[in-house]
Amino acid sequence: MNKLVKLAACTMMLAGGAALGTAYQPAGSAITAQAKSKSTKVVKVSYKNLSKKAYHVTSGTFYTTSHLTKVAHYGTHYKSTTFYTYKQGTVKRANGKTAVYYYVKSSNGKVKGWIWHSSLKAGAAKKAASTTPTSQTVQVAVNGPISAGNPTYASGTVKIKKGATAFSVLQQICKAKGVQLSYSGSGGSTYIKSINHKKVGTSSGGWIYTVNGKFPNTSAGSHAVHAGDKVHWEWTVNAGDRGYNF
Repeated sequence: MNKLVKLAACTMMLAGGAALGTAYQPAGSAITAQAKSKSTKVVKVSYKNLSKKAYHVTSGTFYTTSHLTKVAHYGTHYKSTTFYTYKQGTVKRANGKTAVYYYVKSSNGKVKGWIWHSSLKAGAAKKAASTTPTSQTVQVAVNGPISAGNPTYASGTVKIKKGATAFSVLQQICKAKGVQLSYSGSGGSTYIKSINHKKVGTSSGGWIYTVNGKFPNTSAGSHAVHAGDKVHWEWTVNAGDRGYNF
């Protein structure tokens, strides 16, 4: 069974797969996405070593390689972590534009990757304040295609009640940020049709989600979330670009 067939199969098996809402894009969308992908593709990287200096993250995305094709981590999850620089890569894209990325690691080496230099600020990160939350909350973020620069469609903290799910907190953040959301079904049969008008359709691509960095094997409509969880919704064209393989 080839990858496209597997992807389509996962789309239909909503209750049992992490790739909730994954299906094929409409042909017109696919052409647009391919055009963007070709123009923003990294064609050359020039490297140089950097002295080891402390930085902290303000935003941005960590990629596994300097060719920026696979996401490793999101900066918003590591604002209290200090990172150290090791290398610099000047990235040149097919459209002629260039950008500078740094390869950094956390002090314990567990979080590392290439991140746009302007997403970092010099100096160690401040330790997170030790406070007892007055309400039950989770962090939610929604990111679009990597080929379009991995845009953030919505991000923030939402309050939850008993019975909250990965889908219900998606509804909350979309409503709070004024982001379009279309779906069908409920509970274990919930199906995501589009977010921010990014639709699943007739070509490869769809919406998947993680909770605390892991891909659940249940539908988002039935996957419970709890205070302190981090829920991430991401558009994937090719399952591997988000670290998930069908």
